[in-house]
Amino acid sequence: MLKIENSDLQSTRAFKRGQYGLINFRYHPVTNMVLAIEYQYGRRDNFSDGFYSTGNKIQLSFEFHFSKNSQNDGENTS
Repeated sequence: MLKIENSDLQSTRAFKRGQYGLINFRYHPVTNMVLAIEYQYGRRDNFSDGFYSTGNKIQLSFEFHFSKNSQNDGENTS
């Protein structure tokens, strides 16, 4: 959270307070793969006109690592 101590000379629409939070869950079903879901919340309050706004977001992510197993590199196979 961020809170501003506004002065009396500022606009009624000036930023007063902002809040932000998120939570995420990650799942590794197999080696080299990650599935994730994230929820984000945000809120902004104005100085003195009573206006506020909120935002909600859900994000899904998929990650896969393409990598070569190099344990056998350099071995003589003959």
